[in-house]
Amino acid sequence: MNVIESYLTKTFLEDCKLAVRKYNQPNQQTTMTTQELIEAIRTWGEERNIIGANAKATTQTQFVKLLEEVEELNVAITFPNHDELVDAVGDCTVVLILLSELAGVKFEDCLLSAYNEIKGRTGKIVDGAFVKD
Repeated sequence: MNVIESYLTKTFLEDCKLAVRKYNQPNQQTTMTTQELIEAIRTWGEERNIIGANAKATTQTQFVKLLEEVEELNVAITFPNHDELVDAVGDCTVVLILLSELAGVKFEDCLLSAYNEIKGRTGKIVDGAFVKD
């Protein structure tokens, strides 16, 4: 297994989950702002050489990881499981934060750009999905 393939293993996912759980320990209420959490994820990614000066991951490897996480989200929706859904949405978000960093774009800027694009949209729900005018 080469270095890139190693980032596509379950170890990566488990490390992401541990980083987020560190701030959400049972019986220990920790409050973090969204910005603090994003920064903690970036730090976690730098410490593991996923992003930063010594990054070994690429946008392509993170995209493949995102597809894996989206499939886990699909399973959590198809076979309703609240805990797995929460986990999958979080995992997708972690990967998107790291992928955007590798692309040289701040996650927050991507989110703001998307909001600015949709905030004035009008449309209607068709078959359970919003369809813009």
